Amino acid sequence: MHRAELRDQVISLYRGRHYIDAAEAALRYLENAPEDEIVLEILADSAVQAGHIDVGERTITLLLDRKRTPTRLSCLATIRSAQGEMKVAEGLMREALAIDPTMPGIWGLIAGVHRFRKDDPLIVKAKRILKRKDVPADARRSICFALCKAMNDIGKWDRAWDYAAQGAALANSQYDPGEFDRWLDDINETFDAEFLARKAGRGSESEAPVFIVGMPRSGTTLMEIVLAATGEIAPMGERTIIPDITARAVRDDAARGNTPSSHAWVRRWRDDAFGQVADFYLQDIARRTGGSVPTRFTDKLPGNVLYLGEIGLIFPRAKIIRMHRDPLDTCVSCYLGQFHDGHDYTYRTDWLARAAHGFQQIGDALAPIIPNDVLDVHYENLVSNPEPEIRRVLQFLDVTWTADCLTPAPVGYTTTTRSVAQIRKPINSSSVGRWRRYANRIGPLADALGIDLTDAA
Repeated sequence: MHRAELRDQVISLYRGRHYIDAAEAALRYLENAPEDEIVLEILADSAVQAGHIDVGERTITLLLDRKRTPTRLSCLATIRSAQGEMKVAEGLMREALAIDPTMPGIWGLIAGVHRFRKDDPLIVKAKRILKRKDVPADARRSICFALCKAMNDIGKWDRAWDYAAQGAALANSQYDPGEFDRWLDDINETFDAEFLARKAGRGSESEAPVFIVGMPRSGTTLMEIVLAATGEIAPMGERTIIPDITARAVRDDAARGNTPSSHAWVRRWRDDAFGQVADFYLQDIARRTGGSVPTRFTDKLPGNVLYLGEIGLIFPRAKIIRMHRDPLDTCVSCYLGQFHDGHDYTYRTDWLARAAHGFQQIGDALAPIIPNDVLDVHYENLVSNPEPEIRRVLQFLDVTWTADCLTPAPVGYTTTTRSVAQIRKPINSSSVGRWRRYANRIGPLADALGIDLTDAA
């Protein structure tokens, strides 16, 4: 592949959010063009989003030594917030805002780490920028969601909902809920008990991974830091390898004429392919931990609930914790905040309700038939009465109880998710029943979920 073609591929993979592939392609390209700063920026952000914080930090520090731009400051701010250095991160964000207050990513980061006050100058600044005619839609969307967070912080629930709706309306989403439904249907048709039995024994015998899955905003991050407090389970954050490999297989399938919802690729895989994927996955973990795979580690990517069939074939001995949360609370939390990327189903409440049903349905269908042990955990039980619930989880994992689990301190823990600030707080039940703040706005969402608000109240 010529250099220009490889550069185009890097950019395409990055824009398509295929971060592992983008980072690998960027490294190949940079071998012959080490000074290409656009590709270096892509490498830095892709590495961070893929969980390789160290690679991202080295690359972005090099670039910042050359020039301090909003994009580079934003990337380093993401790294510092992921590492728990909130004040440093906020300082970097403010520096970036001073250069370009219309940069979308900065407002999203500010919303993640800043606690807004009623007289906050940042609220005034955000509202002023929002009135400008020259601000692009993606920046306006990000500012709207930052103002949604601000209104929540100061207790103006209706205004928070209004800003979220305004931001969602600005999303240029190509999301197709029908395609998602077709994809789920094909998963059900592919990963039935007969297929799983026929392919049994092809994957890895490793018991090291512990997958924590569920709907986004269902408590997967909290569960991970609780388990990390035992000292026996290494927290690896959100590993996107299984979805990324699936996406790569789907792209290859599309070249053969199959639809994006098809799982023809998994039917066609050689018997040794599942073990190869497991080896690749564990090698990536080893690279992040200094060369060896921890005895036990967590992968808390919520969306892995959609890949339980693949996990059952790749890591049949891995244990799975499936998180559940009140669907109204889960969906409200998803709707009122902007994800870094993806999750376009959160921009409309009818899409969101459909996705929530899909996450639940596919988990219910696959959990009983995959070879893995699966434990259901309800967020409300975890935060309202933590000790017995945590003891139950540790017994499932055969891990020793420690009182440290009740006050988990995420020292050395990194995450780039929307939970970046929340995980620094003690376990609490303040988010249980959060939907009630917006009870006069969520009628359509409740209807789509099949929930009678009079009964829920």
